[in-house]
Amino acid sequence: MVVRCTKKMLDLLGGPSLTLSELPPTDEDWYLNLVWIERQKCLLLTHAGTLFSVFRAGVQVADLRPLGSYLVETIQSELRAEGLPADTFSGLQSDTVRLAKTASRSTLGFMTEMAFELGWIITDKGGLQAAPRPRPSPVPRSQRASF
Repeated sequence: MVVRCTKKMLDLLGGPSLTLSELPPTDEDWYLNLVWIERQKCLLLTHAGTLFSVFRAGVQVADLRPLGSYLVETIQSELRAEGLPADTFSGLQSDTVRLAKTASRSTLGFMTEMAFELGWIITDKGGLQAAPRPRPSPVPRSQRASF
């Protein structure tokens, strides 16, 4: 799984101490950007081939360790929330995450527009505190405890 990070994201993850892969871009790459909304760190993760995107607000740096596990769990959680099959994206393995620099201006442009729209939507809904926070990993209905 190749994750192409913006400079802001690379700086958050450790900057110059990171080892980046020099891989040619593909439609299977994921793009990861750090967005600040209401003074909170937010992540926007987008699949290059489909533009399937995941937004997470209030992210702490400690949440991102290890990064691969966090990203795979986040993507799988969003797939479940959307009712999509778990195998929608091939190569979602937390132990194979390779970081790289961004390579597609069109994908970054899409993400910039999405971040702008998210800012407006969040403001319109009363802010991040007023909006329901997404659960990191929803429990399937069949596994929920009944009280």
